[in-house]
Amino acid sequence: MGGGIELLIGCYRRYSNSWVGGDSDGNNPHPRFSMARKKAQPRKSIPPPIPGAGEYSSLQNFFARVMIPAMKKLVLCLMPYALCLALFATRAHATDFVPGFEDIPLQVGVFAIVDDGIVYSVPDGKIIQTTVASDDVSRREFQRFYRDAMKQLGWKMTRDERKSQEFTRGEDVLTIEIIETDPLSARFELKPN
Repeated sequence: MGGGIELLIGCYRRYSNSWVGGDSDGNNPHPRFSMARKKAQPRKSIPPPIPGAGEYSSLQNFFARVMIPAMKKLVLCLMPYALCLALFATRAHATDFVPGFEDIPLQVGVFAIVDDGIVYSVPDGKIIQTTVASDDVSRREFQRFYRDAMKQLGWKMTRDERKSQEFTRGEDVLTIEIIETDPLSARFELKPN
């Protein structure tokens, strides 16, 4: 940690307007810091150093004049990127579920057809059908998403074809059938085995 403080003090001495370069004899090793250089006036918005604080007043002065304005500029420059990142991250992780199914996620870019859902109660469980569609998602992306998502949710894939996928979990069988590919529409059907 001592090296970091020495680095800050070195930066202060190099960039501070109160130190103009050279050694104690007036020799100037760097032409950019000549003794003839006019002292810059401190900004009015920066508080003066604390009197009697000794060594810390020069560090406080350095931070007030150099570091704080630089940090403000950095924050202002990065703010639009942070807002965009937050917006897209929220949109990508906002998970809806396929209507009628309590644990099957609805892929981003896919929407459910509202009036096309059917739920039947039978002695062995339920039969649920829901249709979804998308203008933005391809058949391959759709099937890849559900192949990975259903595996994570504990479903075992029993069939993976171009137009349909079938998964089982316990006594339930879930079939995802591709109805059309351009634009994409698919039907989810859950029934007891």
